[in-house]
This record gives sequence, structure tokens and C-alpha cells, in this order.
Amino acid sequence: MLMTPSPIKISPADILSTAKGKSTRNEFRRRQGQPRKNQALRRRLTRKQFVAKGGAFQGGKRTSACEQESLYSRIKKQFNNLGEDLYLVVEQFEMVSRKVAESMDGNKPAEMVQDSTDPRSSQTSGGGKALPQKKYYRQRAHSNPICDHVFDYPTTPEEMNWNTLYPPSKLTNSRRVEFLDIGCGYGGLLVALSKMFPEKLMLGLEIRVKVQQYVQYRIEGLRKMYTGHYENIAVLRTNAMKYLPNYFHEGQIEKMFFLYPDPHFKKSKYKWRIINDTLLSEYAYILAKNAKVYTVTDVKDLHDWMVQHFTDHQLFEPVSDAEMESDPVSKIILDSTEEGKKVTRNKGDNFTCYLFSAKYIR
Repeated sequence: MLMTPSPIKISPADILSTAKGKSTRNEFRRRQGQPRKNQALRRRLTRKQFVAKGGAFQGGKRTSACEQESLYSRIKKQFNNLGEDLYLVVEQFEMVSRKVAESMDGNKPAEMVQDSTDPRSSQTSGGGKALPQKKYYRQRAHSNPICDHVFDYPTTPEEMNWNTLYPPSKLTNSRRVEFLDIGCGYGGLLVALSKMFPEKLMLGLEIRVKVQQYVQYRIEGLRKMYTGHYENIAVLRTNAMKYLPNYFHEGQIEKMFFLYPDPHFKKSKYKWRIINDTLLSEYAYILAKNAKVYTVTDVKDLHDWMVQHFTDHQLFEPVSDAEMESDPVSKIILDSTEEGKKVTRNKGDNFTCYLFSAKYIR
């Protein structure tokens, strides 16, 4: 026997209440003793069951665990980017404060005032500028290179003032930067190369605020401890994927290093990798003839990616095995950086390949 549902009786008062926004059709069903629409098709969890499954209540609205995680990740990224910019502002404020302290106390340099009170530095026996402690400058390894960070960069290479990075004695006879370490990390390679090539000017580029500050304080401390040494290395905070041609002239760089770059494992993040077709053309522009490019990574997929892109590019070709063995730099690039030491300590894999500019098109 086919049963038809009883009709819903709607009084004029209900219609008037609906027009005023005080009732709904489900409310009419409740008054008539009928179940709510689709209530038989979906079982609504209680508040306790919903929370047990990872859900949360925000403003009286239920949010699933997936939506909650996505929301937290977006907020975390925004705060990380904001934190880096705020840290840079604080560092600039501290720099101004040190200059004011130096002007007020002419007998004691500003660096000595900072060293005597800064717990992030380890004191030296000679009373000079102390080396920074790395534990106070830790920062997450990943930084979004596409994000609009705050950078102070020149419009053209001619506008760059290198006197802020190197002593005037190192900039005589129109000397220019010839070694470039992109993503220099904590500066281990710069320190090692400074002793091997004392006549070459070297620059490390780092996008992370705290890491760049650590390298800067480290170089300043080494210059104080070893007078006349380590004056040919410097570090600069910038985004090499955006502003590299703003700093260097055509055919200026002789050696370029990409040691343990961010692998960006997700396929959607491959466009963030420091090695790609577009950037390789920019690198070739600032590289000199037969300039060498060194790459090291402990990720096999990234190694294959870099080798393929360098090989397919018309301005690069691999270096012969004999030239690799005779290159003195190849003996230090694996163990000079902090990341390389960690990989060796953990008995990880190191994949090395370095290539040079094959054609000189100007």
C-alpha cells in the first residue's frame, strides 16, 4: 500500500514569521512532528564526537580537521614572512642604536659595547669582536623566494656601493666580485675559499634574515681576530632569483656555487628551484668565459634535475673528469659547508657535478 506523506500545514502566522526571517521550513517540519530534510541520509555527529575526530568549533561553526590544518598552514606562512621582515626592521634599529652609542662614547667602539652585553656572542681572550653562536641564529631551512620580502637593491650594478661590504684597500684598481656563493648558508665555504684565494673578492647571497646576520657577524669577528685576513669575503641578504642582474655586470663572475639548495620536493614547487631554464640564462649572462658552476646536493632527484637542465641548456656543458680531479675547489666543497659536514656525519649521499659556460655570446 502506497503511503503519501501528510501535507504540511502552514498558518498565516508562519508565513508572516518567515517573511520576517524568524522561521524556516525545517522549523515547520519540527512543529508538525516530521523529520528534518535529509536527516535520514546523513547522521549528524554530536559535539563530542566531532571534536574526537579532529574537528573544531570556530565562532559556532564546525570546521573539519582538513580545513583546520589548511587554515593553520596559511596563517603560519603569513606570520613567517611577517616575522622575517620585522626581524630586519629590528636589526636596522639596533644598528642605529649602536651608531648612537658610538657617538656618545668616543673611547669605546660600538662593536665592543655590543660584545660586552650581547649573550649571543662568545667572548675572545684578546678582547676583540667575538664570534657569534649559531644556536641563536637558527631559522627554518625553507623560505618562499616568490614572496615579496623587503630588500634594498640597486637599480643597476653601477649604483651598488661595495664599500659597505669590503675594506677600501680591497677595492683598488676597479676590482670586482668574482666568486659568488648563492644560498651561502652559515658561510663555511666563504671562510674556506678566503684562505685559498686571498686576491679574489667573494660574496655570499642569503635570503634568510637570521642566517645572513650570523654570517655578517662571523666575518666581522674573524677580521677582528685575524687582522688583515678575511677582508675579501662578504655576505648580502637578497633574492638571487629576482635581483641578480642588479648587482653584477655582464661576464663578471668566474665561479658560482649552488651547494645544498632547497630541493622543493613537491611538484607544484618545482618552479621555486634555484636551477631552471629562465634562471640559467641569467647566470650565463653574468658568468665569464669558461666560468665554472659548482652544484652539490644530497637529494638524488634534485641532482638529476640540475644535471638535465644544465646539459640541455645551450650555454653550458659538463667538465671533463680530468679537470674535475685537478680542480682544488673540488676537494673542499663537500666538507667546508655546515650542511656538507652534517651529511658526512650522518653518512648521507653527496651528488656533485660542476659545469662551465660553453659559449661566450656577447
